[in-house]
Amino acid sequence: MRFHVFIFTVILCGFAEARKIRGISSSYKRFYRERRSFLCIDGSKIIPFDQVNDDYCDCEDGSDEPGTSACPRGRFYCTNLGFRPHYIPSSRVNDGICDCCDASDEYNSHARCQNTCWNLGQRERAYVEHQMRALDEGLQLKQQLIEEGVLLWREKQAQLRELQQAAEDLQIKLEEQKRRKNEADRLKEQKLKALEAGGSSLTRDNNTVADIFTLLDVNNDGSITVDEVQAKVVLIHDEERILSEEEATTLLGGGLQMDLIKFQHTLWDILNKGDTFKIKNTQGDPHGEDPDLKAVDRGESLQLPPAYGKQQLSLPARISEGHTKESRAHGIDLLRLVGRRRVDEDEQAKAIRAGRRLFFFFFAAICNFLDVKPRNYIIVTAFFPLPLRPVLAVASINET
Repeated sequence: MRFHVFIFTVILCGFAEARKIRGISSSYKRFYRERRSFLCIDGSKIIPFDQVNDDYCDCEDGSDEPGTSACPRGRFYCTNLGFRPHYIPSSRVNDGICDCCDASDEYNSHARCQNTCWNLGQRERAYVEHQMRALDEGLQLKQQLIEEGVLLWREKQAQLRELQQAAEDLQIKLEEQKRRKNEADRLKEQKLKALEAGGSSLTRDNNTVADIFTLLDVNNDGSITVDEVQAKVVLIHDEERILSEEEATTLLGGGLQMDLIKFQHTLWDILNKGDTFKIKNTQGDPHGEDPDLKAVDRGESLQLPPAYGKQQLSLPARISEGHTKESRAHGIDLLRLVGRRRVDEDEQAKAIRAGRRLFFFFFAAICNFLDVKPRNYIIVTAFFPLPLRPVLAVASINET
């Protein structure tokens, strides 16, 4: 009894194996269920089921011969258990070349193919695992960079807020400085208006240090000299008198000249106070024209006041012609200064001559008192100081 059961099992397995359809995937098995007829997958023809894989192409799409090479358009499915399954053209079935790693395409040929799917699968799995590890590392690195980027972004946001706060503080300070500057300008303007109302000689057009310095710098050499101070600066209570060299030197801080920086801290303060010295007012008539400037423009000589002596000075042609009114006015101021110096030299010469006359008068009186003869004047000179001896000797010779 047992022997018969065994024989039946073997026959049943052989029959099942005989009805197994080669070359199809599990997704196409529903088209190849055993029945009396087979419908081509493209629906073009119905054939008996026993004509499937009979090595004769009945369907145009080759679907009736998936496990043979009968149809030119057929495909054979390599199961490749343990590796990647794939399709090959049905023409490669039983061609003596192993195309499937499980050797299922050479089931009826003399080729000795080995099943290498497991080894190929191991290499494929190792490669995939390596790729997965690299992907995991990349994802971790990406997450780390994201976290670092978030921290850096927060840090930059904090710095940005600090800079914005600092900018707001600086803006407030800037507004405060502007307010102070405007207040200082307003006070300065009020002060200048007060000086003008009090009769100050500093006009509205010359209300800055640089303008006043330029006004005093007659020759525009970048410095104010003693002559320029004497020509432009006068005493408030005695405008006709020209300052002496000592007074001009004192105004220049003890030196012979002064630049703009030193002027700003010394002479400017004195002129700005307006209590002792001021700039000479060259406007002689109600219309602001200097009479001496009018005379020069007419080609006449400059008539100096009585204090300058009886002199007539003319402005050189190279100054009077082709120059601005301001340049000619500066030239007239210099001519006044030259005239004053001439007067001083004349007065000094007169004083020297008067001194000589007085000296010889006393010398003659002494000689008469001592009853000294003219020929003995030279002997008498020995009793006088050394600088006077040549003068007395010449006088004695002339007397002889």
